[in-house]
Amino acid sequence: MAASLIVARVDGILHQSETRSPIVQGAILTPPVMLFALKGARLVLADGTVLMVPANQRMQLSVTADVPPTLEPGAPGDAGSDPDVATLQQAIAQGEDPTLIQQAPSAGGALRCGTQ
Repeated sequence: MAASLIVARVDGILHQSETRSPIVQGAILTPPVMLFALKGARLVLADGTVLMVPANQRMQLSVTADVPPTLEPGAPGDAGSDPDVATLQQAIAQGEDPTLIQQAPSAGGALRCGTQ
């Protein structure tokens, strides 16, 4: 079973990439977990470890035996390398409405209810 880490403090706005859940004081993280901070953040763990999360880059929080927790850049194939995601993130950072720059989703097929 992987070791769990307790968050003592977060300076900035930090999220788990997969769930988009905010990471707050008292949160329990079970590595490996992908982290994301649009404007960068500082994560302080209960054991005193301080980790800097760079702006606009997914970072994987990992822990191995006898080594303090570490952050490594996310995999090249993750959503952080998607140009559409980067465009939306930039629009949000600039205070623009991201719904005005993205393409509308396609409508699904019609569902039939009832019996025939």
